[in-house]
Amino acid sequence: MRMMSRRQARLLLVVLVLSLVFSALLAAVFDRVLHVDVEGVVSLLRNSGPWAPMALVGLMIVAVVVPPVPSVPLDIAAGVVFGLGWGVVWVLIGAEAGAVMAFLLARRLGRGWVQRKVQPQTLERVDRLVEERGFWGVLVMRLLPTFHFDWVSYAAGLSSMRLAPFVAATAIGMVAPVTAIVAVGDQLLSNPQLAAWIFGSLLALVLVPLVWLSFAPQRR
Repeated sequence: MRMMSRRQARLLLVVLVLSLVFSALLAAVFDRVLHVDVEGVVSLLRNSGPWAPMALVGLMIVAVVVPPVPSVPLDIAAGVVFGLGWGVVWVLIGAEAGAVMAFLLARRLGRGWVQRKVQPQTLERVDRLVEERGFWGVLVMRLLPTFHFDWVSYAAGLSSMRLAPFVAATAIGMVAPVTAIVAVGDQLLSNPQLAAWIFGSLLALVLVPLVWLSFAPQRR
């Protein structure tokens, strides 16, 4: 598995900006049809008693497998109800399980269709690229919360990417953004300024290396 080149990192930055704009527009459209608010999720979890962790895990799985269902309100609600530590644990478990389910669904139901519709030479090039860069591609897209989590899982399942690197990249890449968003919920009521600072700091830790990789001089 090789690291990204400077050209690939620059392309990723462009895709990041476009994804951010598209995600915002998509969220605004679906919010009118399927509104999931933090207060409602918090109430549901608190009323679930000892089953609250399993309820959150189940909701996270649904949010990942069914793309229109937003997951960010669930992350924030997890911080409000469970605090930072356990909130991160339950969100990671649910998101990982949902990502694996989406990956396997795409592999089972969609890979054959892709093989029939895409030219063999083109598919071979894409598969070779996925084998070389797939782990790092999924890892970066997990680290950057602007990429739609559900679509990354389905796209990986449609490719030739093996399940093990997908699971590993997803698990590693989710930790920072999930921690940041759950921290927002954990501090939302008592210290919203601290919540914003934590989120911004963790996001900067992700973006700064990518920007540096994009513009740093290449070694000869």
